[in-house]
Amino acid sequence: MTKQEVISILNSKGSDQSKFGRLILALQQAPVKNLASVSFYNRSGFSAQRFKTLVYDVKKSYGITDGDLSAKPKAAPKAPEPKKDSKEIDLEVDFEALDYHKELRPLAADVAEATGDEPASQKKADLIAFLEQAKKEPSPTEKKSQSKEE
Repeated sequence: MTKQEVISILNSKGSDQSKFGRLILALQQAPVKNLASVSFYNRSGFSAQRFKTLVYDVKKSYGITDGDLSAKPKAAPKAPEPKKDSKEIDLEVDFEALDYHKELRPLAADVAEATGDEPASQKKADLIAFLEQAKKEPSPTEKKSQSKEE
């Protein structure tokens, strides 16, 4: 068992009693073993005081400090979400059936960003009218490709 695995056990949520057995296993697999302590914890079972002593013994065996326990693991940096290109916006949907907050408003915002136009207001009817109009007109990228062909 690695030091990081033991830290995750110590930081995990759950009752002390549920951690007790996992910490005994960690103590058995520790680089610095004290078999007498492992035997003692196995025979005597859980109590609040023995749990505190077990935590101390495990931390000592793995060289874990209080700073290690309080340090938050560094999250991997999130990759930026790709910008929606106007080609990716699907306007072939039933606008009336869309959820206003989760689908309709975000879709209208994406179309507004892609086209450079804005809806008259944020009312559902106005957003639907805006999207219907955008559905009829070619997108700015389509307009550019059409003008190049001419």
